[in-house]
Amino acid sequence: MREEPAAVRRRVLVAEDNDSIGQLMYDLLRMWGYDVEVVPNGLAAVERARVAPYDLILMDCHMPVMDGWEATRAIRATERGARVPIVAVTGEGDRDACFAAGMDEYMEKPVRPTVLRATIARWCERGRRASPPPVSALTTPAAS
Repeated sequence: MREEPAAVRRRVLVAEDNDSIGQLMYDLLRMWGYDVEVVPNGLAAVERARVAPYDLILMDCHMPVMDGWEATRAIRATERGARVPIVAVTGEGDRDACFAAGMDEYMEKPVRPTVLRATIARWCERGRRASPPPVSALTTPAAS
């Protein structure tokens, strides 16, 4: 009898300065089977992305120390080869700024758990990419 390989647990980094939202996202993602790390600002996200591989980064935009836009630009500037998907999760409706910074998708807070779960699964299935997202991703609103 052949033994099936163990399921691969996807790693998700959550950059969120609100402790309650960070804890909620941590709890949900762990419940859904992801390995999760939560950091309180963009600078911490940049530092973690440099030393640990993630399958996805969920990025708040308005954070202290370094905002999500600047953090995304910094992560993109240091990527070599594969591009980690970064999804904006923000209470501010500035979709264009998110895509211009290099984010791959945009979700407005409050995010419904079903939408969050589907978005995470979709991006983790796609995996890392060697190239930027298609131009259409910059002009077509993400489905909610």
